[in-house]
Amino acid sequence: MKRNKTLLCIILFLIILFIFLGGCKSPSSEDVTKEKGKEMTKEPTEETTNEKEDKDEKEYVITESEYFEMPDEIILYNKGEKIFVKKNTEPYNKITYITNERFKTECGMAEEAIADEFIEDIKSNKFAIEFIYDKEIQTIYTCEGWRCEKNYTKILFPLPDLRAIFGPSEDEYQSGYQQEYQNGPWCISIQPESDYLIAIIEEEFGK
Repeated sequence: MKRNKTLLCIILFLIILFIFLGGCKSPSSEDVTKEKGKEMTKEPTEETTNEKEDKDEKEYVITESEYFEMPDEIILYNKGEKIFVKKNTEPYNKITYITNERFKTECGMAEEAIADEFIEDIKSNKFAIEFIYDKEIQTIYTCEGWRCEKNYTKILFPLPDLRAIFGPSEDEYQSGYQQEYQNGPWCISIQPESDYLIAIIEEEFGK
């Protein structure tokens, strides 16, 4: 009888031990692999995103244009206020890239006299971008069989507008033979580029 009780106690102890060990089951190797897989997929995803951002940023960079020299400085006008944009900055790169695309999309000569009052109205009441050069630039355009030579120290781009208005050489302006901005501005594409450029201006003024 005593022997049977001892045997029964041993069996019960083994059953309890088996149940206890079953409840403390460790994660299977498959579960560990899945968890590690999640951790490992995060880094490649972030790297892919960064690579895409870098690629998008590089697509906005141009080093030269056949339509204009790269400006030494850019002025942004926002209804009477203005800020300056330096070279090799993100807004500079985007503005020169988009402006270059405007010249590629459409070209033509507008036989129109540009009055000083018109320029003042643009800078005081509207959006505009102005390319500024430290020295006189010469660019020769050919459009519809016509050859046009432009000597300038600045280019004003009203927005939204089709005109690229060239400022004269310093000697001509100082001698009083012509107004500050040349007649016969170049016609370029208006949309959708103007909206992109206005958005850049608003973003810069909002900082």
